[in-house]
Amino acid sequence: MRKLVAIMGAGALMLVSGAAMAAGGGPKATGGVSWTNAAQGFDAKATFNAQPDDPAKGTFRLELSGSQNWWYKGEVTCYNQSGNVATFSGVVTASEGAGDPTTFKATVEDNGQGSKATGPDRIGTQRNASGCSSHLPVLQNVTSGNLQVHQ
Repeated sequence: MRKLVAIMGAGALMLVSGAAMAAGGGPKATGGVSWTNAAQGFDAKATFNAQPDDPAKGTFRLELSGSQNWWYKGEVTCYNQSGNVATFSGVVTASEGAGDPTTFKATVEDNGQGSKATGPDRIGTQRNASGCSSHLPVLQNVTSGNLQVHQ
């Protein structure tokens, strides 16, 4: 009877451990952030959830307001992560006023939380761009919200 209880306990522990790993494990990038591009005169908001499953999956939405008013959303098809920086790209599934983009690419940089942050989080986006092996070269400082690049 004790062996049966021990085996059942070990089995339950394995199930709980597996569920915990599935729930929070693995690299991914998530967030809901805003920033201002003063040079081009617009405010931007992005929400995203991207992960490198085989195949990569997730969603991305970008909205601009100010001198430019448009939005697009899409499905993630490519994901690359190096430390605290993730780049993902995908196919645009809907848009309005954005010039009918067909693809998108985004790079996000997670610089920590609160007093432990080494600097502001940063983001860069590009329409009609694909691939995720290289990061976008120009990133803007996030002014509100939060993004996380999970290891």
